[in-house]
Amino acid sequence: MDYLIGLDIGTTAIKGAIMSVKGKVLKTISGGYNYYGEPNVKLLNPDEFLNTCFSVIKKLTEALV
Repeated sequence: MDYLIGLDIGTTAIKGAIMSVKGKVLKTISGGYNYYGEPNVKLLNPDEFLNTCFSVIKKLTEALV
């Protein structure tokens, strides 16, 4: 069976869903990340951001096992 993964990359979190091509949602999940920096400058740690992305995808695919 074929599945689709959708990601919503927001300002403080990544939300994801995995569903069948027929539209049945199997699982949803969210993972957060933090900004740092000075008051008018917001910076994002790229390693933390990527780790959060990959973690959300991994947890979504675990619904298939």
